[in-house]
Amino acid sequence: LDDNDIAHRYIGILLLGVWLVDVSLRRSIAAHTAISKGMSLIVQAANGGRRFLPRRFTFPVVNHSLDSDGLTLVHSSLPQARHGSTGAYAERKAVAKETRRERWEKKQARLTSLKNRRDGIPKGVARTKFRSWFEPYKISNDKLDRQARQANLPWKIKVASMVERIPVIMPDKPKWEEDYFALKTYLGAFGKVYPKELGLSAAPEDVQVSSPHATDEDLLALLPKGFPIAPRETEADSTGDVRTRNRQLKTRLYLVVKENGQWKFPTVEAKEDETLLSAVESVTKEAVGSELKIWCPSNCPMAVEMKAYTEEDLQKEENAGYFGEKLFYYLVQWESGDVSETSMKVEDFAWLTREEMTERVKEEKGEDASKFFHYLL
Repeated sequence: LDDNDIAHRYIGILLLGVWLVDVSLRRSIAAHTAISKGMSLIVQAANGGRRFLPRRFTFPVVNHSLDSDGLTLVHSSLPQARHGSTGAYAERKAVAKETRRERWEKKQARLTSLKNRRDGIPKGVARTKFRSWFEPYKISNDKLDRQARQANLPWKIKVASMVERIPVIMPDKPKWEEDYFALKTYLGAFGKVYPKELGLSAAPEDVQVSSPHATDEDLLALLPKGFPIAPRETEADSTGDVRTRNRQLKTRLYLVVKENGQWKFPTVEAKEDETLLSAVESVTKEAVGSELKIWCPSNCPMAVEMKAYTEEDLQKEENAGYFGEKLFYYLVQWESGDVSETSMKVEDFAWLTREEMTERVKEEKGEDASKFFHYLL
């Protein structure tokens, strides 16, 4: 082939490509025009019926067409259709915004009321009272501990055994608790009520209540005839006998002993070759005899009381070389047995409540010492 033939072939191929592009363009324009017309009808229907396409999905509709030579694309924008008028949309937005604002203000008002709901009512009375005693007490102990380190003197370690008898019976119910259980029993007599269609139970109006609620007297009447009922108040309560555990059954009792004219818990100095808990067990046996069995729920003491020795205390031989003493209080529970009056090595003993123990310490040592036992017990 000569150069002219090759040029003619290239021209032919180029014209064929132009024709194919023209055909593809015409088909694409026709399809785009059909889609645009269809969307225009949908938007017009939505604008008239106000049920289709919310405002956020509206769009301009383009009308495509070809000019007379079939090569130039002519388009024009149709009016933009919206769901409802601009005024109605703005009104809905304003209503929604007002609703959100009211909810936010209501939430903030509630949070503010929670902070002030107890205004005028004393708050933290017990906590403030406890801190007024404990914080100076802790500062005093820290000061003593610091002075002992500065003097480079050790502390004498002692332990005290707090033998506790737990309550035997339930405490008396307050009035509000009695009313609560009475109402609960009354409502429980109706049982569960289901819809009539299920056929599981009768409707509320068909329910017959035989008795409003069961009282304590009704429950006692169910006991077998001749069954003995133990009194809640014992003879020791009426006579004031404090040397027996059969008293104050509704509360806790603590074993205290009298030594050198003072009431206190059994106390002993811990030896170097024994643990603090072993010292607690040994001092209990030594003070009130081996018949009383105790149970130790924990190796951790309840509290510690620190005392610096005075000049008079340091004159005693057993206190020489010590800065003072640390007294660790251990809570143990009575398990079985009783105090052996023949083998005990103390002047007297008693089973006292928290209030009774605090009152005796207050009479002997003053208000500050009684507060220690008040919060300890």
